[in-house]
Amino acid sequence: MNKDATIPNGWVGGFPPANSPMLYPNPDLSSLPMLGNMDNINFLQRQLGIKWPEFSWETQKDKPDTKRCFQQFAPYISRIGYTNEGRIYSIICPQQGIWLGNELCMNAEITVTGNRGWVNETTKELAADMTVEAKIWFSPSEKQGDKINEIWPLLQYSMPKFPLNKEMPFE
Repeated sequence: MNKDATIPNGWVGGFPPANSPMLYPNPDLSSLPMLGNMDNINFLQRQLGIKWPEFSWETQKDKPDTKRCFQQFAPYISRIGYTNEGRIYSIICPQQGIWLGNELCMNAEITVTGNRGWVNETTKELAADMTVEAKIWFSPSEKQGDKINEIWPLLQYSMPKFPLNKEMPFE
């Protein structure tokens, strides 16, 4: 049994080692390779909810010096998967929809493509980096209104293509 009743049994810790540059106050994770998010799923032994996942993106694509947009998702919608030692091997992120006037839904999905980092259950700290691909698309409500019913065929055949399903999203 763990001495700290808030930590589930099995916690070992030890990753990263003491005095590692990966530790706070300025965690530098660059010595860890960026791993494919699902490549090491068999190593997962524990998971932890992420309270406020926040994503950002360039306001002008391929211009990193421009301003960024930020979006926070619902609390605890994401999870970090890691080992008993604390090495992160997977980050699970959300798909969510926003209803627009009960007529159609704007869907957003964040797919994690790579990750690296660590969790320390004893100190309640973590540091993680990840790479993601975002997809945004629209889907109709089964009770969509007359306006959407009238323009839906136009949207289906528009040029450039309007993102009306997950297979053809905005990216």
